[in-house]
Amino acid sequence: MTQTTTTVYLAHLNPDDDTPTLGNKVFFTQAEAEQDLMDLALSVQSGITDDDLEDGEENDLFHPEGSPLEKLQALYDSGYITTQAEVLQLELHGDSVRRLLSEIDWESLFGQKEVLTGLIAELREQQRPEVEALLGLLYLLDALQDIGDACGLPAYEDGHEHIILRAGQYLNVTMRQHHSTDGVPQCGYRGSGPADTALSILAALLPPPNPPVSEQLASEFGYPKDSDDWEAFEAGLGEKRLEAIQARRLELEEGPMRPVQLHDRSRVPMLAWKLHQAFKEEFLAGLDETQEHRIPKAQIREWVEKQSG
Repeated sequence: MTQTTTTVYLAHLNPDDDTPTLGNKVFFTQAEAEQDLMDLALSVQSGITDDDLEDGEENDLFHPEGSPLEKLQALYDSGYITTQAEVLQLELHGDSVRRLLSEIDWESLFGQKEVLTGLIAELREQQRPEVEALLGLLYLLDALQDIGDACGLPAYEDGHEHIILRAGQYLNVTMRQHHSTDGVPQCGYRGSGPADTALSILAALLPPPNPPVSEQLASEFGYPKDSDDWEAFEAGLGEKRLEAIQARRLELEEGPMRPVQLHDRSRVPMLAWKLHQAFKEEFLAGLDETQEHRIPKAQIREWVEKQSG
């Protein structure tokens, strides 16, 4: 796969300070970042407004058609503002960033953003000091999405309703690795890559697996924490109690949500394991591996219900 590099830009105030101020959004063009830089600089500098820059005496300090960065530098050099400003330029290597972002649960991320937004609004009304810290976290989540977009990743807003897949590049749920050696999402053929992709999709849409059977039994029947003591513990139980434990053990071992450990040490529910090969055949094997695909989650859940019913 060809290595792609994307340049992104970020407003940066007082770069020489121990605690420089960064803009709250990642931009894909220098011009957008410079305008954000202007807005950010004026927001922390009292006495100068956008109207002043258009009509006031400060306008004589720089060429009217100069860039926002040039205007800010002229104002700084002339002593009208005390804030130094620059645009921070970052080179993002798409392949490595995609691997990093493939580990993110995007649906959970959007859920966290919605909770944060509501909480910030509530705390702002109460004039609580936590607002600034929470805003910083919200900006970080926004920047994470921006970087994903800059690297050619899909619009994750759509990830609420769709599984988004492009072979060899991205999948908007955590990628599991069991059959394949590279752990890269794949489609368009019947092989180990699409099998792992199918397993990953099903694991993401199903509830998490139950704990291991031994842990559940220990929790439900009061076994001691140290498994070395279990034999002695069972020796002191009555016959009916032991029969109840055995019946529960069989129920858990045959249940659709019992855990299956994969090669990458993660666990998926048995239902995902049982259905992933059929899912590969039904949804992935026939796709064009050169295109991005969006599979409605509702369609997948309906298929799972029919298969498991």
